[in-house]
Amino acid sequence: MDVQCKCHGVSGSCEMRTCWRSLPRFRDVGTHLQELFHSAVQVEYINKHLVRKSALAQFTELTGEAGAGGEMNADALDPGAAVISKNMAARFLPNENDLLYFSPSPNFCHHNPNHGSLGTYGRQCSETSHGMDSCEYLCCGRGHRRQTFMHEEKCECKFYWCCEVRCETCRSTKVVSTCN
Repeated sequence: MDVQCKCHGVSGSCEMRTCWRSLPRFRDVGTHLQELFHSAVQVEYINKHLVRKSALAQFTELTGEAGAGGEMNADALDPGAAVISKNMAARFLPNENDLLYFSPSPNFCHHNPNHGSLGTYGRQCSETSHGMDSCEYLCCGRGHRRQTFMHEEKCECKFYWCCEVRCETCRSTKVVSTCN
């Protein structure tokens, strides 16, 4: 929560000040969440502990503790265990302010009915954009194809007395890009 204050008095003399708590700006919250998202920590749940997945190999290397299949023995992470120091635990256990996830996001570039993803094949994209709708981003590096066609639409429509609208037919060349 942010604290905001306002002064009251003649010509802004601040004879009396009123302060109140307010929520941070929505943009600030969004920016903070985006930073957390980009630095999110993948974890595994082992023997009642959330452990950084990136630390599993280091833990095995440092302690020689490994279970079946090369997995670490997380009993060593118990606070009473002497095998791992508090400094090591800080590296292996996530912080309370970390954004955690168990499995990576699915690849939405490819068709995957299990995740409800239709993929990006055949999706319309923009060759000139640098945003999320750009062909480079949207087509996931698979390239795109350009199609040129004649487009007809009604134009220069005019309303004539009482009950008639007359329009011209305008033709234009359209270029549409779609993902491979």
